[in-house]
Amino acid sequence: MAFTDVDRIGLLIGAGSMGKRHAKILAQKYSEVIVVDRDPSLEGWVTQELRQQDTFFSDVESALSKIGTRCTQVTAIIATLGPDHVSTFNRLVDAGVKRILCEKPLSNSIANARQMVDRAVRDNIRFTVGLQRRRSGLVPQLLEAAEKHLGGLPVAIVGHGGAHCLMTTGMHWIDLAIDIFGEAPTSVTALAEPDMINPRGKDLEMWAGVAGWSFSRGRYLSLTYSNLSSVEGTLHMYCPTGRLDVAPSGEWQMYQRDADQIKNDSRITRVGEASFKPDFVVANPTVHPTLVALNELDSDGELSYTAQDASVSLDAAIGALISAQSNKAISFPITDSDLVAKEWAVS
Repeated sequence: MAFTDVDRIGLLIGAGSMGKRHAKILAQKYSEVIVVDRDPSLEGWVTQELRQQDTFFSDVESALSKIGTRCTQVTAIIATLGPDHVSTFNRLVDAGVKRILCEKPLSNSIANARQMVDRAVRDNIRFTVGLQRRRSGLVPQLLEAAEKHLGGLPVAIVGHGGAHCLMTTGMHWIDLAIDIFGEAPTSVTALAEPDMINPRGKDLEMWAGVAGWSFSRGRYLSLTYSNLSSVEGTLHMYCPTGRLDVAPSGEWQMYQRDADQIKNDSRITRVGEASFKPDFVVANPTVHPTLVALNELDSDGELSYTAQDASVSLDAAIGALISAQSNKAISFPITDSDLVAKEWAVS
């Protein structure tokens, strides 16, 4: 039986800062939105910020009881902390929910993530992860600009800054690098350690240090974050004759070497300064990436970004934590059963 958006229910589990944004997007698409959060004070936020027909519950079971036999009409977003994702996913699937978007990271362990992906395949669940750059149209624009103006495709990506966390922020850049390079990394090496200063939860870690991921054909991603600094970070994407930067504002900028210098001596070892090109502009998406993801989930077509894709990025991110604790390089895919099963205090 086919349902229209009018028939569908938007279910949000977790109404933190990201969850609140999701709730408002759900209200744009579904005639009924149900918000679940352990903090009962958020009922007032739902009443004030959403619509009269939208409701709040402080636990999943109460929400599912209200939904009753309509679980096949639900499109759910899991926006709780990473350690809760696997149990929430399994409870929703047990209840009959068939369309789920999970916030990053997919889970707090490789084993949990693989279990979620495997169950989605086995139980025919349409399942994706909310890394928004995958649906923003950004990467095709960057690749086109690199080939047209910067001598070819990106060859190295370097990110650095203050207390961003190799997992919390690093996860976004790891996934971007995989998308830019068109493949998973082959290995990672890290020198890093955690501090218990994560603002998302007193039991969550913030990982500071240096991590480097190797890709084929001499391409690398390197991230460096310090828990001793509150300075905003930047990202630099190096191409053969220029680079693309993400400024602290989130704006993408292009820097290009002088064409005459390159013509006079094109050897790669004759490096030269790259100058800012103010006319480079990245177009913003016409449809919000989360709304794109929800539309895909509610269709019968292929997902542009699958949970399996997200699990590759999660393996790469957790691999850095494993490398830091073991003081050795970690090769992918990770097969050691103890490493796969280990749960990390990250989100």
